[in-house]
Amino acid sequence: MPLQDPTIDVRTLPDSELDNLAVVVVSRLVITGSNHHRLHEELTVSGGYLKDEGFSREPKVIYLAQGSYKARQIGDGVKLVLTLGSAYVCGRFP
Repeated sequence: MPLQDPTIDVRTLPDSELDNLAVVVVSRLVITGSNHHRLHEELTVSGGYLKDEGFSREPKVIYLAQGSYKARQIGDGVKLVLTLGSAYVCGRFP
């Protein structure tokens, strides 16, 4: 099975729901046998908060999942992440 391009989704929550920027990563693991029959599949969720002092992991996955479901999508995720990344590299963000 060929690898797929990652999907990037940028979402927003009201300030009353979230104090800091958050990052949530959902990964999919698929284990197949020699005949490409699917033996096991699972999704894992992890993430945390981007604070002034650095990254802080969220130990309770349920908070990440609940926030992801409540959030609404904004714009093209890939384009937004690339724009923010290049602004950071160019020194336009602290």
